[in-house]
Amino acid sequence: MKPVLQASRWRTPVHRPSKQTHLQVLCFPHAGGGASCYRSLPVTEHIQWQAVQLPGRENRLRENPAEDMQAVIPHLVREITSCLEGPLVLYGHSMGAWMAYELACQLQGAHKPVLLVVSGSKAPHRPRRPDWHLLPDQELVERILDLSGTPSEVFHHPELRPMLLRTLRADLKLAETYRCDLRPLDIPLVALAGHQDPHAVPDELIHWGPYTRKEFRSLAFPGDHFFNRSIFEDLPALIHSMLPDFT
Repeated sequence: MKPVLQASRWRTPVHRPSKQTHLQVLCFPHAGGGASCYRSLPVTEHIQWQAVQLPGRENRLRENPAEDMQAVIPHLVREITSCLEGPLVLYGHSMGAWMAYELACQLQGAHKPVLLVVSGSKAPHRPRRPDWHLLPDQELVERILDLSGTPSEVFHHPELRPMLLRTLRADLKLAETYRCDLRPLDIPLVALAGHQDPHAVPDELIHWGPYTRKEFRSLAFPGDHFFNRSIFEDLPALIHSMLPDFT
């Protein structure tokens, strides 16, 4: 059994780890999301799923949300380099895709991940939509609801609405102000998209190719921006297909 990442403020296990764990998979959420968005990941014998918990939500609700990528990534680098031995896969959806990529760039040597999986996201250098974090409240709510990932009821709740908007604005600012040079990784990369996602269309996936010097694979699935929720059961097979040495 490989050593595992223990729970912390920044990470939480999705399921109890198996004694046969071969891979740690660290999952990054979409804007406004928390670790709980990955609770439907399947229990598998050889994978321990870990979800990143950003400040300003769920069990970290009382903390101020981060508005800058460099307010997050150094914490994860320190934890991984001090706690983990063994193969690590990074997975990120939407905003989380860029966070996973940036973490992969920062992890070097023995702590370098073995695979990066991104979904629901353009490559960082591609043209972007106008900034949402600057929109008036109601217009921002309408844009978020159009993505079909957040129940409309929470925006009608007098206590939840301001907290959710605060977190959403911070997350969106973190993503929308992120800039990076194209730094090819020396690990395989898989890019995923939903056929009906208007913000990260499947034709955009090819632009993730230059972000790796190793194998690149792109796959499109039925669904909108949150298509990833319908393919959680398929992720273990996809990961193992890219990493036959770890099965």
